[in-house]
Amino acid sequence: MHKFCCGLTTLSFSLLCLTGCAHELPANGSVVEQAKHVSVAVPETVARSLDLQTAVAEQRSLVIQKVLTARIEPDIGKEIDVSSRVNGRVDELFVEPGACVHKGQVVAVLTSKDVSALEAKLMEARAKLMTARAYEERERQAYKEQVHTPKTLLDANSAVRTAESRLHLMQSQYNRQKALVEEGIGARKELLTAKAALDEAQIALELARTTLKREEALYENKSILKAPYQAAQSEAIRAEQEVEALMVQLRFLGVDSNSNNDKGELTGQVRITAPGDGQVTLFDIGPGEMVAAEKPLFRITDLSTALIEADVPEAIVHTVKLRDQLTVKVPGLKEPIAASVNFIGDHVDPQTRTVKVRARFRNSMGSIKIGMFAEVILAADHIFVLAVPRAAIQEIDGLKCVFVHDSLGFHKRTVQVGTETEDYAEIKLGLKPQEEVCTQGSLMLKAELTYRH
Repeated sequence: MHKFCCGLTTLSFSLLCLTGCAHELPANGSVVEQAKHVSVAVPETVARSLDLQTAVAEQRSLVIQKVLTARIEPDIGKEIDVSSRVNGRVDELFVEPGACVHKGQVVAVLTSKDVSALEAKLMEARAKLMTARAYEERERQAYKEQVHTPKTLLDANSAVRTAESRLHLMQSQYNRQKALVEEGIGARKELLTAKAALDEAQIALELARTTLKREEALYENKSILKAPYQAAQSEAIRAEQEVEALMVQLRFLGVDSNSNNDKGELTGQVRITAPGDGQVTLFDIGPGEMVAAEKPLFRITDLSTALIEADVPEAIVHTVKLRDQLTVKVPGLKEPIAASVNFIGDHVDPQTRTVKVRARFRNSMGSIKIGMFAEVILAADHIFVLAVPRAAIQEIDGLKCVFVHDSLGFHKRTVQVGTETEDYAEIKLGLKPQEEVCTQGSLMLKAELTYRH
């Protein structure tokens, strides 16, 4: 690009001279204009004052950009509806619409009869658990005593020895009475009594020996001794499981199952907590209001990141790859933002022949809102064409034109413009390579021509 001078001087366009000349675009089957063209003679001093700059028309590689209308959507998992899992009445609210909350923060408290009923069952189950644990401890002590100090076995041994001693005594008395009867000095009645006592002692000894054998077998098989203890353990485990199941239900509903029930209190309160960090973007609840289970009460949206979703035509979707950086223009923002492609759909919409593409971008300031429209700029293709800076293109009387510079000054020439990018415009007709056109200051030349005309 050529620059006449950087100094600015307040001079009038009255120094410019207009001369007419006939000029036609190259005739190649598509004539844009055949008309009288105007030359603008600009003295060197005036060119310096106006700070006019020029550039040459040359072959350039232009990136053809496709601009698509897109939508700002919440990031995956960053927008969550918060509801109560039980019917109840709103007792307290701790947030307002638009408030920022953190994960686990209590946003509301409800009172529910269903929760009160569960709390009552939990208190009853805990009482049963205490009884079961006491019974288990008692059986454990009994089992320990039976295993380590077998009192019943010792008692059975003692009973056998006592029965044997008594049997020996009764046998001696019977023999003495029998001898007295045989000598004719004893009463037969006494003999019968001694015989009955002897039989009774024999039966007692047999019973004691049977009991001893049973206790010895029990002692040898300790699992039988442990059966009552194991039954007590099973009962305690069932009681614990019932308590735990009720606590899980209460925690699922948002109740701190350890806070009040140990004190014997039934609160029926349910705490609604924020599932994550974000902003309250939906607020559909009021104090004293009755709410139904699963009805959305709040919406928490994390705006730190968001998605932009665009429908890309199937003809150019191949130019988009995962993790590509897309340029996104959002109304109200001076500078475009960069978004990284994280999803490309696998199906083409049969109606629109487009594929959904999503890209994630950081929104740390929160200035971009969900639901906004934006523009996504895709680099769809490259072309190698004759081009000039866009600043050189002006429009006069509905026709595109440039100011071609030569030794006589600047000549207005109508051109046919093709593809335009952010910086350059394709020239299809009206210019030849290496011709020099005015860039900075072309608007002033147009204004002077319009004024003089």
